Amino acid sequence: MIEPALRRIAWARATLVEREASSRLTTSYGDAPARRPHVIVEIGTAAGAVGLGEASPLPEFTGETAAAVHHALTETYFPALPGHEATAPAAVAAEMERLLPGNPSARAAIDMAVHDLAGRLLGVPVAALLGGVRRPSVALARALGIGTVAATVAAAERYAADGFRTLKLKVGQNPRADVERVRAVRRAVGDDVRIRIDANQGYDAATAVGVLRALEDCRLEYVEQPVPRWDHAGMAHVRRAAGTPVLADEAVHTPQDALALIRAGAADLFALKFVKTGGLVRAAQIAAIGEAAGIDCVVISPFETQIGAAAGLHMALALPLGRHAHELTVFATQPAMARTGIHLRGDALHPAETPGLGVESIVELAGSRA
Repeated sequence: MIEPALRRIAWARATLVEREASSRLTTSYGDAPARRPHVIVEIGTAAGAVGLGEASPLPEFTGETAAAVHHALTETYFPALPGHEATAPAAVAAEMERLLPGNPSARAAIDMAVHDLAGRLLGVPVAALLGGVRRPSVALARALGIGTVAATVAAAERYAADGFRTLKLKVGQNPRADVERVRAVRRAVGDDVRIRIDANQGYDAATAVGVLRALEDCRLEYVEQPVPRWDHAGMAHVRRAAGTPVLADEAVHTPQDALALIRAGAADLFALKFVKTGGLVRAAQIAAIGEAAGIDCVVISPFETQIGAAAGLHMALALPLGRHAHELTVFATQPAMARTGIHLRGDALHPAETPGLGVESIVELAGSRA
């Protein structure tokens, strides 16, 4: 039994680091940067237990930058953390949201760290705090950016040869070229590899329907965010007219967004990104709402280090449905950049056998403490 005083948060700190991007994907937003900023959060107790979290913001999604995240953390959120019960992450998340609404990436970093700390204190994996481990591992998908047909096919063949059975192709800049690339990849990898496409809001509804009809014989797993996030009617039209399942990404940040999409008949799946939801607590609520409507979730760790991706792994392990591969790319691309008990075998990602998230440190954090 842990003494109540030893379960209390005593301190928090944030470290701003940069890392070469684990993957550079050209999307409908443009070319991805070569290096990414990350705000690493450590939250600890007086007895020496420490939990890790991170914010790797996507300005296109939430309007936050790393500098803004760091400021919100150090000036507003961190001063309010000491004294809170570390083994009650939902209560901490609610208090942070009440203290300063918005800022979901900053709140996500705290939420991850508190979940990690709670798991370490209680001696359980974070998935146990999310309702329990429902599967021993999760399948990973690999993403391919917009590029030439030859480059895309070469990458797809390489990933398929490495054992990945799900590929995501970015589209949304040029419908005709998109169709050509997806068709070429399908021919190259055969019928045993699942293909999903992601337009990042790049189409209008009519264009999306045209692209999907042209790709009907490619048997797409789904299309991700084909139209602008606010166009629920357009998303519903794409579902009806094209018959391809639609995954909502930019359109779903909150449980209220999930409810609105269900009412509009606009989505078959939800994408869970903690930088949008403000952490695991709200993401789990979105997953529960989805389960009630028969809507599955796909966990996406966009350009995060192993800390954020490990949080995504635990969410994926605990999802009520969990029928699809998840996007936790860093474990496939930068395995030497962290000390972790998480293992990738083929396309199956297995959690660590240690409490919390299973990440002891990342190289940047170790270097900052030298």
